[in-house]
Amino acid sequence: MRAIATASLPKGRLQRMTGTLHAMASSGGTVVCRALATHQKVLVLSEVSPGARRRIRFVPDTPLASLMASPLLAAEEREDLFLQQMAKIAELSREKGWELLIRDHPHSDFMQGDEPSAHSSLVRVMGDSLGARCILVRHPLDSFLSSRASVYLSRRVNNLEGYCRRLLQFDEIHRDLPRFTYEDFCADPEDFLPRLAERLGLPFENDWRARLADVKLSGNSGRSGDVVTTRSRRRVPHDVSRSLRSSPAFAELCRRWGYNDNSARWERRLLGRSQ
Repeated sequence: MRAIATASLPKGRLQRMTGTLHAMASSGGTVVCRALATHQKVLVLSEVSPGARRRIRFVPDTPLASLMASPLLAAEEREDLFLQQMAKIAELSREKGWELLIRDHPHSDFMQGDEPSAHSSLVRVMGDSLGARCILVRHPLDSFLSSRASVYLSRRVNNLEGYCRRLLQFDEIHRDLPRFTYEDFCADPEDFLPRLAERLGLPFENDWRARLADVKLSGNSGRSGDVVTTRSRRRVPHDVSRSLRSSPAFAELCRRWGYNDNSARWERRLLGRSQ
């Protein structure tokens, strides 16, 4: 097949985005970005990744989607088209006075394929134009249970150790970025959101709750809703509870992210909820 020719866009010509949030699936990225997008001058591009699998979708008003999914397009040409789209959105945002927040889709890089990627495809393609960057994480057991319930995990990562090993790769690649937790957001969003917005260079208003229901974004893989509060943990199946003490990757993630799960008290509480 003959490849389709596209005009290359050098990275240096791409305008700088305001900020980028890196959040794995089932880690609260949707609801956090919805809250940030309640400000009338914030535009959120949700679940963006040049490394995502090509899929045919019903998007009749976006013919580029069909082109991006075509096998006639070489990888380099697909990246060029991705950059051209981002450049157009950045230009429009500047003209309109919008602050542009990119929500990465790192699931495409780290949870698909035989092995996790050695890099973030979004960072590799867009570089410094991503603006201020932060990561959002959630307790690995909770994100694992939610992802598995949503059928987002392939067989090769459908166990706690394999899943956490890939999260470690995600964390290692983003180790120099400020880290925020979903649990802090749920516990005190009025404190959390202004701090995150400031880090990302975004404006923020405290009446976000009144407009949250009006903001729709892709994702929302977990227990959806417009009420932000700390929720009880999903039931822990026996096969998962057995692997909690035997998964080195799980223990390392908890250590890095400040979840003190090695305490006997925590284990008794957790295993008491298993089924």
